Amino acid sequence: MIKEEYDVIVIGAGIGGLACASLLAKAGMQVLVVEQSSRPGGYVGSFKKKGFTFDCAAHFVTGCHKNGVIGKLLRELKVEREIKFIKVKAPVRFIFPDFEFSFSLNDLEGAERIIKERFPQEAKNLDRYKETLDRIGQEIIKVGSSFSIWKMSFFPLLFPSLFKYRNYTVRKLMDEHFTDERLKTILSISPVTVPPSKASLLMAAVLKVESQEAGIYYPKGGMQSFTNVLVRGLKKYKGELLLNTLITKILIDKGKVQGVKLADGRRIKATYVISNASLQQTFYKLVGKKYLKKRFIKKIEGKELSLSCFILYLGIDMDLKSLDLNFRINVYPTYNTEKQYEILKGGEIPEEFAFVMTFFSLIDPITAPKGKHALIITTAAPYHYHKDWGTGDGGEVEYRRLKENIIKRMVEKAEKIIPDLSFHIIYQGAATPLTLERETLNTQGAIYGLAATPKQIGPGRFKNRTPIKGLYLVGHYTYVAHGIGAVTHSARAVANMIVKREERR
Repeated sequence: MIKEEYDVIVIGAGIGGLACASLLAKAGMQVLVVEQSSRPGGYVGSFKKKGFTFDCAAHFVTGCHKNGVIGKLLRELKVEREIKFIKVKAPVRFIFPDFEFSFSLNDLEGAERIIKERFPQEAKNLDRYKETLDRIGQEIIKVGSSFSIWKMSFFPLLFPSLFKYRNYTVRKLMDEHFTDERLKTILSISPVTVPPSKASLLMAAVLKVESQEAGIYYPKGGMQSFTNVLVRGLKKYKGELLLNTLITKILIDKGKVQGVKLADGRRIKATYVISNASLQQTFYKLVGKKYLKKRFIKKIEGKELSLSCFILYLGIDMDLKSLDLNFRINVYPTYNTEKQYEILKGGEIPEEFAFVMTFFSLIDPITAPKGKHALIITTAAPYHYHKDWGTGDGGEVEYRRLKENIIKRMVEKAEKIIPDLSFHIIYQGAATPLTLERETLNTQGAIYGLAATPKQIGPGRFKNRTPIKGLYLVGHYTYVAHGIGAVTHSARAVANMIVKREERR
């Protein structure tokens, strides 16, 4: 039974919201998490069809080791034994127009050897480039492990590499080190939706540190297993979760939050409200522009969202092991990623689009029936495709036509790697940017929240504390970046802020 008043109400049961709510519940506060969907997790979730388990959007977790951000969180909540993580050691395959190679995610040195053999003239430059990234990475680790206001006051002296490269794009550093355009593209590949000319170098360094220092993990049973263990952590400390419930208003009086209003008209009081929703959802729909200064509204409007994705879920009755396939295959049909991005931003999907194939059942066999496999194919996609996927003019019929056309194109391209794939599909489903927006309320189905540009990483992202007293933000629109590890950092930061504020009170 939902009470009339709580200490804290969290809007959205994404990883940031659940992590923050769990920590506050453990601290003794009365916490309610409200989620509009029928399941918690947002992008970090799974669904089952015909015996197959498919991950919605997020595919891996970092920081699961003992001293990692996730490891520490689960241990603190005393739920670390309720989930098993599989450390991913299997090699990843990259396919380019005239070059392909495989390497293990925890063996970056092996990848470097392969690349040096392919581009011997760039070997020395590659060493210098690696040294630069390593310096940045080590400073990122130091900032994260020993943050203090005093140290931030001497930031340029204590963290010279971070300070020097804070506004660098990946492309800028590449141009300073390499001449071969193909090599620049190969080294710039990372889970962001912007090209090298726009991608933050610091974000690339963070991703390198995460994969090299901490490793990549997959929760046994699918990504929903990770979300569910956070829900158990929340309930362990008497926190509450309300699903299938939409919050329509954050109640404010004299610049301070008073609680929330639900879609059914109920009002629930709270001292603090934490939003795990998008910026537009939080401030335009739930707060209202009348409570915001023009400068703050302009700041929101000036932020660039990441692109969305088109995700194809396939259940197949093939013996993939006999084909000697890697669990993850990245396909790049052109080295000109800048041109592909221009096409996507223009509202189209390139004829020769890049895509990623992931076979989770090769890592975790329980995600598919015996002798069968679960395959997910993902490609970047624009929200405004053919006038918002035909919903503006052609309606549902046009939407389905566009969706089926992309599915057909994706299967045809995947079939070049898996012969006769189309004859072995026993389940097929897909998510468009509109699907992602509907399921999570992430504006335009932005897969990473804000685009990972230099001005939108670290301090360039939104602060956790807002101009509305008692209203806080967590998630991939906030400091420091996108990704499960990063949003968990934002969750802990907000939890600490609120606990300290209560202690002072």
